[in-house]
Amino acid sequence: MVYVAFWNGYFCTYITNTQVYHHKRSDMKRFFVVLLVLIFIFIGQITTVIYAKQPVISTCMYIMTDQDDYRQIETDEISKTVVHVVEETYPGAGIAEAFIDKTGNYKLIIVVDRNSKIVYINSTGEWFNP
Repeated sequence: MVYVAFWNGYFCTYITNTQVYHHKRSDMKRFFVVLLVLIFIFIGQITTVIYAKQPVISTCMYIMTDQDDYRQIETDEISKTVVHVVEETYPGAGIAEAFIDKTGNYKLIIVVDRNSKIVYINSTGEWFNP
């Protein structure tokens, strides 16, 4: 058991309950390097154990927020150009909901073969990504 350690720049002296040890600087450097490696291994093992106990969440959650400035409108308020382009691009599709922003861009929720899809189209009938 180590009680006292002295460092005078070149030698390190350990005084224990039974003996006195003298070590050269190179021995001490080697000792501290090994000690640091062991400390890093110990910390790595502890963090692995800590994070292994936490459950892994494998599901994704999408939170829909109203970040866009679209307001809901009736489907009969959509311009005929937009309706024609939707019918031409998605034959047999129905427009479930319609939204419009201040610049006249539409956000449409269309239903194709029982699957709903959100599409964006401007007032001239051109598709775009928000």
